[in-house]
Amino acid sequence: FTTLPDRDGPQAQFYDPPIGSPANDGRGKEVVSFYLLNVLRKYGNLEAWRDRVIERFQTVGYNTFGNWSDELMMAQRLVPHTRALSSRVGPRLKKGNLPNIYHPEWEIKLAEHFNEMAAPNKDNPWLLGYFVDNEMGWGGLPRNILLADKGDPIRVEFASFMSTYFEQNIAQACAELQTEAETFEALADAVDDSLPTGEQQPAVLAAFAGHYAEGYFATVNRLLKEADPNHLYLGCRFVRRKPADNICAAAGRHCDVVTVNCYSLIPSREEFGEWFKATGRPIQIGEHHLPLRSNRQLQPLYPAFTSEERRDCYEEFLNVWMDQPYSLGAHWFQHADQNATGRPLDGENQTVGFVDIADRPHPELVDAAMAATRAMYHRHAQADS
Repeated sequence: FTTLPDRDGPQAQFYDPPIGSPANDGRGKEVVSFYLLNVLRKYGNLEAWRDRVIERFQTVGYNTFGNWSDELMMAQRLVPHTRALSSRVGPRLKKGNLPNIYHPEWEIKLAEHFNEMAAPNKDNPWLLGYFVDNEMGWGGLPRNILLADKGDPIRVEFASFMSTYFEQNIAQACAELQTEAETFEALADAVDDSLPTGEQQPAVLAAFAGHYAEGYFATVNRLLKEADPNHLYLGCRFVRRKPADNICAAAGRHCDVVTVNCYSLIPSREEFGEWFKATGRPIQIGEHHLPLRSNRQLQPLYPAFTSEERRDCYEEFLNVWMDQPYSLGAHWFQHADQNATGRPLDGENQTVGFVDIADRPHPELVDAAMAATRAMYHRHAQADS
């Protein structure tokens, strides 16, 4: 902390995120990006750093820049890249991080977001496509929907859905939902998140969760393709635990690729086979990593690994994934180790980078990546269908 950047000088950009900026979200916290400061000390400028990163990627066999990459990396023309967008630019559900897709402002705000962030890139041949959202609360459906206030547009949609589902038979609807009401509008306002879940959940609630997913994926796909018809819709980056099949099926109908973040030691063929069965789409792993056991940072609350363990596990992870015929790549999270002081929004400070805080590649990851990528195209072409 003896050489913190001058807040009014040219290195003020390395306070992440600056207090008062939209990214800070009123939290009043900021941290210094010591990695970027070290990069400047090491290379003199970010362009030289970019060139070094590209050289490393080409050496080890990495062929894509993943989610949340720096704009400098996405402007180069040697390595394809992906971009991150969000559907959470308008009204959201009262609980959780899913958007309120039935609120009239949501679609308007989403179209504006895509027109601003996607349309300018529609003719870029180095762009593979867009991830829209990350690790959304699909497991909270439909309970989080039912926390909406009375009269909320999502409850209006629920009333309409139930009327169709029960063929306007209010008595049957009340019997299944274990409540009393004289109209479907009153029934929708009476239903809350105290209803049973799991196997005891009324079928109409599971059906409405699928109905919501259909509306979400269909609208995101339509508006994204209107803004940029030339690139892939890379899905919403599910977490590994698969949600209900009707939610997965909706993703499969509208995403070009289904993305799943997987922090297992090995991507289970059985689990991902179920993903493929439910979606019918190629699957990309949007995030995975193996934390390094190190005195540099506080250890996470889950297992960390020695260098030797990381090398073996990383190579095995990639090889197992290549052997699955529907697999479409796996992105390591993340490029550089996190600051020991933690990232600003939640303090996460893990040694999970391909490079350390001084921009030195972790040798075990270099070895594992080179061993796996050397044969990846041939190996994947031989995968059992």
